[in-house]
Amino acid sequence: RAAARYLKYLYGKFRDWPLALAAYNLGEGRVRTLMKRHQAKTFAALSPRLPAETQLYVPKFEATLLKREGLNLAKLPPPKSA
Repeated sequence: RAAARYLKYLYGKFRDWPLALAAYNLGEGRVRTLMKRHQAKTFAALSPRLPAETQLYVPKFEATLLKREGLNLAKLPPPKSA
């Protein structure tokens, strides 16, 4: 539950599931800093600047979501308000 709450919080900050997941893996501050430094607005633009673990974390998460739930991140709705 704590992880779900934190992901919801991160989605609220980034308004994008791939960036929220990257922040969950790497840390909100590091993702925000890299986004500003490299003027990146999407995970795809930021990905080459991320550590390898985080570059792979988001696609692995999406593959698991697709296999288990039949959803991809692009079609995943935003979290419901509390």
